[in-house]
Amino acid sequence: MSERPYLSIVVPAYNEEAVIGRFIESVRADVDRSGVSWEAIVVDDGSADRTAEIVREAARGDGRLRLIEAPHRGKGAAVRAGFTAARGQWV
Repeated sequence: MSERPYLSIVVPAYNEEAVIGRFIESVRADVDRSGVSWEAIVVDDGSADRTAEIVREAARGDGRLRLIEAPHRGKGAAVRAGFTAARGQWV
């Protein structure tokens, strides 16, 4: 993604393999309907399950979705990492 998106959505995730795929599809559908440019940054907070793998696969071919893999340090650290990486006018 070369131009700055209007909206950055930061999603901290820890062991969310059961729901992260549906969540990503829901975000795509809902935000696409809004008509604004966007990106979603999922920060995997050291999950021991397939969360990162599912996000990585969902991001293939869609430059609006990014994965940051971080060691487990808690939700606050995951949110900070996402905010730091965000490029949107609104986060």
